[in-house]
Parts: sequence; structure tokens; C-alpha cells
Amino acid sequence: MMRVLLLILWFRNGQELVDKTADKIRNQQGSGGRYQFLSTLLSRKDLSYKDVSIIALSLFADGLNTVC
Repeated sequence: MMRVLLLILWFRNGQELVDKTADKIRNQQGSGGRYQFLSTLLSRKDLSYKDVSIIALSLFADGLNTVC
């Protein structure tokens, strides 16, 4: 039960980070080149926002997995 709760909290916090970063990119507030990968994904017509979000969260989780 605790693992499920931690997973839900991780996903919610990770999704908030993805949403905030996507908003920065859309509003042109991102510093030049800082969000290049996510910006490229968001500009692709063949990817939905859900697809981009899943890719970003997967990369984030993979990075955490490597560090931990």
C-alpha cells in the first residue's frame, strides 16, 4: 500500500514539473536551448501532449533509477 502511495505522489509531482516546463516553453519563457529536447517533442505534430508527458516522465524515472 505504501509503495502505491509513493508511486502516486511521484507521478503527481513529476507531472507538475512536466506541465510547468511545457507552459514555460509555450509562453517563450524558457532560456535559449535549456529545454531543447522537450521543446522538440512538443513541436512534433505526431505526438500528443500525453505522449510527450510519458516520454519526459520515463526519462526522469530512468535518471533517478541510475542515480539511486
